[in-house]
Amino acid sequence: GSAAWAARHRFGCRAVLRLARHCGKEEWASNVAETVLAEVLDSAEELCCDEFGKFVLEELLERGLPEQRRRVLTALRTHLIRHAKHEHASF
Repeated sequence: GSAAWAARHRFGCRAVLRLARHCGKEEWASNVAETVLAEVLDSAEELCCDEFGKFVLEELLERGLPEQRRRVLTALRTHLIRHAKHEHASF
């Protein structure tokens, strides 16, 4: 999807990062951001190893909603050894 593509893009990841900061607030932007981030999280396992996607996942680990954090951790645990050795996934 487009959200996963944006998370992998040099400049698109910045837009996704800004959307992540709107989650959990009671406003329309929060609903839109959560929809986009749900699509990003569907690709979390691949984004762990992506040069720019990892920044989006780091943001979700630090400031995301509890369900978002859980999904990132699940993606990291899937191939823990491979991710630990990967230059972009070992954050």
